[in-house]
Amino acid sequence: MSRHRHLPLIATAAFCTALAVGCSGGQTKKDVPSEHRNWILSLGDSIKNTETEITAVQTRIDSLHSAVGNMLQGFRHISNPREVEGYTLANSLAGQLPLTSTGLAARITEGEGFELLSALSGNTYCRLRAVTPEGSTSTAVVPHDQALNYRHSGYNTVAFSGTAADSVGRLIALAPEGKVKIEFIQPSGRVASTVTLPAARQKAIAETWRLYNAQSTAERLEMQVKLLNRKISLFRMRLEDSDTQTK
Repeated sequence: MSRHRHLPLIATAAFCTALAVGCSGGQTKKDVPSEHRNWILSLGDSIKNTETEITAVQTRIDSLHSAVGNMLQGFRHISNPREVEGYTLANSLAGQLPLTSTGLAARITEGEGFELLSALSGNTYCRLRAVTPEGSTSTAVVPHDQALNYRHSGYNTVAFSGTAADSVGRLIALAPEGKVKIEFIQPSGRVASTVTLPAARQKAIAETWRLYNAQSTAERLEMQVKLLNRKISLFRMRLEDSDTQTK
């Protein structure tokens, strides 16, 4: 993903900074070779420590993959020729999309993003706010554009995604059963309508968010393993250079 694109460069820069320590000011020429030699000798331990870290992260990844496999038994992949892409949907929501009454649902997109689908009858809105005993949080504004926010047959239907929608999903997943209110908010900030999520719908949204969260966490950790392996490669490269220079 784009958010990880520059991380290998950061790791490389950090390594090069460490390499330059032996040449920093404030040291005598006599001290520099000794400090540099000690740093080179420490690289073996650094490699072992990083390998241990990789093993721990990989164990967590394996656990997440196992959990995802179990959770997927409660979901199905939907491919509808009338829609641009397929999506993953909780079995309990099968046949209930698109929404035909005021309410809220959730799905995981083809790109493994969390998406909230909402509909309001008899009024318009551009944002949702979830309110629970633990607090409240809102989606981002989705303006009326006939794509993600469209109106038809007396309904206003809006799809929400991104980090703000993720936060709403998380709050719903953590809330006590039957204790989630959803506010449909207009551009002016006025609340157009408020509904309490039925327990079954809250459960479906919570399960969808948990599946999404496990998948995205595993993906993030897999990127971390790649960076740690890159770090080991840099350490080994420096050791090889040092061996060549001493021969």
